[in-house]
Amino acid sequence: RDIGRSLTLGAVVTDREDGATFNRVYGLDGRMLFGGIYSLRLQAAASDTRSDSATRAAPLWEAVLDRSGRRVRLHYILTGLHPDFRDYSGYIPRSGIVHGSALQSLTLFGAPGSRVENWTFGFVADRTWDYTKFVDGRAATDVRWHFDNQLTLRGGWILVANIFTESYGYDPSLYANSYI
Repeated sequence: RDIGRSLTLGAVVTDREDGATFNRVYGLDGRMLFGGIYSLRLQAAASDTRSDSATRAAPLWEAVLDRSGRRVRLHYILTGLHPDFRDYSGYIPRSGIVHGSALQSLTLFGAPGSRVENWTFGFVADRTWDYTKFVDGRAATDVRWHFDNQLTLRGGWILVANIFTESYGYDPSLYANSYI
């Protein structure tokens, strides 16, 4: 629902029942535009799940800040899914993690008619934590750094050179039922 020209609010409720078991998800989200080029998006949800006579409730949360300027672009996101969060509707493939990413990019423009039309340099710092490690202030399990370069030349030619450095931790719970 739009509230004025720069604020949107939404809500969601899902319910899946099978005999005595059920999964319900309740959520609110909002998006606010400000300064002509900035947006802030917030989301909070909770799942309520009963299976095998045990009932669990758990949160999901997300915050996103964007700046969509001509020269400078920023995109920051932090998403958390509690280990007990369940969504039997199928929208959430994995819980128990926190994901954060910070993208910054700068575009420089050449003079009209010049050989170089623009050059964009971007930098991304991306992390994934086990949820409890994040809450305890411990290091991320997966660490990614991306350095992106794109040069656009007159005539439509685009040159791209990127450097990615990534490391991934081992989460034994993901491989508990795997055998070699």
